[in-house]
Order: sequence, then structure tokens, then C-alpha cells
Amino acid sequence: MINVVLVDDHELVRTGFRMILQQQPDIRVGGEAGSAEEGLHLIRSLAPDIALVDVHMPGMSGIELTERVCRSKMSTHVVIVTVVDDARFPKRLLDAGALGYLTKGCSADELVSAVRQVAGGRRYLAPAVAQQLALATLDGSASPFDVLSSRELEVGYLCPSPDNIK
Repeated sequence: MINVVLVDDHELVRTGFRMILQQQPDIRVGGEAGSAEEGLHLIRSLAPDIALVDVHMPGMSGIELTERVCRSKMSTHVVIVTVVDDARFPKRLLDAGALGYLTKGCSADELVSAVRQVAGGRRYLAPAVAQQLALATLDGSASPFDVLSSRELEVGYLCPSPDNIK
């Protein structure tokens, strides 16, 4: 049985994930959290196999949660599920220790497949993100996201430059 914890500040998103995952005979949702702080507490107390984590939440970000789980050498594998599909951002999260990265536009089948794959100790990347990462590696372009701290990444995403606002 694959034990999963859901960490997302949107209740509707958590409900959707739970409904999808609970239909699987080999997956059990053991807890839900509306913030990264609550999620970290759940992960520490329940020691799930998988934590499905949103990146952008009030307070502590999913990036920081991922780093804390990995630094603490917990057995829980983090799968990021977010709206951001720019390959430079997922690379930073994978470097922080996430084993999976999905966008919220993925299908139910892809979500289940990613949970199973990561529970088996393998990485999972949304196909579009994997392609972007591969192409970025081929052309040798370094990402400006690589040098940013967790907080800098979070602030940069939440406060876009005026040039990007229409």
C-alpha cells in the first residue's frame, strides 16, 4: 500500500486528488494539509511514502518543505504538483530533492502513474517538462533560477516584474 499525504492550500485541489487516488486499490490518502507547515507536521508524524506538494502556499513554500524533508533524511518522497511548467523552475525543485514534478493540468492517469513511479524510487517528470529540461541541457544554457534561494524563487514568482503584467 502506498501511503500519501496531500499538501495544497486549495481545498478543492486536495479533494480532487483524494478522489482520484482513493479509487486505486494500492494507494491510501492518510492525511491532508492546507499549508506547508501543517504538511511538514503530517509528514513527520505519519511518515507517508509520498507527499504531493504544491509549490506556492502562504507562509512556508513547497520548495522549503521539500528541502526540509530531504535535509531531515525522512523516507517520504516529494512529488511537486503545480501550475508552473517552465523547465528552469522544476530543475531547482529537483535539485532541492523532489522526486517528481507534475503540472495541475495533468490527467488523473498521469497523477496515479507518477505516485506509483516515485513510490518505487524512480523520478517522474511531466513529459513537457522533461523535454524542456533535456533541450536546456543540450544547448548548455544555465538557468538563472539555479542560483536563487527558496525564498527568492517564491518572491520572484509571486511578485512578477512590471514588464510581465498586462
